[in-house]
Amino acid sequence: MEERLVTSRDITGELCSGLPDIRIVVHRGKPLLAMMRIATKASGGRANLHQGAVGIGVDIETGETLSAVQDGKACATHPDHGKNVVGIRVPSWRDLVSIAKKAAQVSGLGYTGIDLALDDKSGPKILEINARPGLDIQIANLRGLFTE
Repeated sequence: MEERLVTSRDITGELCSGLPDIRIVVHRGKPLLAMMRIATKASGGRANLHQGAVGIGVDIETGETLSAVQDGKACATHPDHGKNVVGIRVPSWRDLVSIAKKAAQVSGLGYTGIDLALDDKSGPKILEINARPGLDIQIANLRGLFTE
């Protein structure tokens, strides 16, 4: 049995149906990259990039959405309704990053992807911890993990 999470309207407004999630990649205690994944009709209401969801790069410092991709191609609007997905501030950003750092530390993994959701009533929730978070986050951010 799992708790039912209700999408925070602060995070999506009317951007999507389904539960969007946020992945934060942490390497040796330092958050490196973040992305938000939002569902589309093509993804069947699931925030799964390989099924057609939109991946949105998020500035790790500010929580502002920077860039977006769907099926590996750049986009700035949601494909279902045309609303802008770039330039949005993710609420509770500092809390999300702090939780991701703590979860990565507790996991004992040097490199991990922490998936979180922002519930309307109870705030940030950890969905899962990934030992191999993949490369999609780099594509959504239009850059690699490391800047140096």
